[in-house]
Amino acid sequence: LRPGQRIELFDQINTATARTLDRLTAERYPIYTNAQTIQELAPEMERQLADYNTDTDVLAALAATASFHGSRDTDAVILRAVHRLAGRPRSLTNIIQMPLERARRYPALRVATCVGVAAVAAGREDLLVPLLVGTSSSTLENSDDDVPLVWCLYPARVLETDATIVHMPQYQRNQVPRWPASRFLRTICRDALADVTDESEYTKA
Repeated sequence: LRPGQRIELFDQINTATARTLDRLTAERYPIYTNAQTIQELAPEMERQLADYNTDTDVLAALAATASFHGSRDTDAVILRAVHRLAGRPRSLTNIIQMPLERARRYPALRVATCVGVAAVAAGREDLLVPLLVGTSSSTLENSDDDVPLVWCLYPARVLETDATIVHMPQYQRNQVPRWPASRFLRTICRDALADVTDESEYTKA
């Protein structure tokens, strides 16, 4: 992040992004299963989200740290990484399997969330507009045009909270959070910002 190190920053973020994308394959993250109900689909959703988290851990931490300590001169590298994750081609499926298809945008959602929270924690709210409005994707269903990330990465849409996430084995029926998608993201993004925020700063951001 030092002046004159932009090529090195680009190489590091670009390499982490490429390695992440290489792991987001149809074989590792199938959108078709034998599930006939949402309840049967929920364990596969939980498995995929856990693997998505593992596959994005390094990039999420790098992007969060770079956003916290960075400037407008370095933001473009981070925004490019988020845009590449959000650009995974869509593949529509039947209604039962739709939650897995929408979850294919979860890596972009997680990294974008880490970037946004880090920016707020650092008092760099000016990064939110280019991140959420200026960055776009064409992965939204029923759209051939690019749409802003603030819309196509809306957490409740990506994570299908009403349909699937509340049925995941990790949640007991009487322990489902009021806003499952927000709580899930808040919990799972914490480690990526551990080096730049304490618990209070993270919660507030």
